[in-house]
Amino acid sequence: MKRMTLNQTWKECLRMWKWIAGQRNKGSTLDVEGLKEQWLVDHGYDPGVIYFQCFFCGYAGIRQHGDFCCVNRCPGRLVSERFDCVADAYHYKYESIKFYQKLLELDAKRKLNKTT
Repeated sequence: MKRMTLNQTWKECLRMWKWIAGQRNKGSTLDVEGLKEQWLVDHGYDPGVIYFQCFFCGYAGIRQHGDFCCVNRCPGRLVSERFDCVADAYHYKYESIKFYQKLLELDAKRKLNKTT
């Protein structure tokens, strides 16, 4: 897969998580990993090519000593150093609706900082 720009990464990430949050609101019984995979397949992506089936992880995708280096490259952390996708308050896997809300908050901040 061709590397996405930062803007493309944000766009696709938000599209996916909007859908996931919608599925959760509708009472989907699929877990988040299943929902991510379904969205990716439905939108023409190969889930096996995108790290952790996450656009942010795919963007960060630099390996250092076998680990992902998301600290400096995660699009969310580029906006806020405190962003952590597994934070208790909005853990992507267990609080997917709150996670989507956090992404929207970060995206608004990102867009605001671009124009100033």
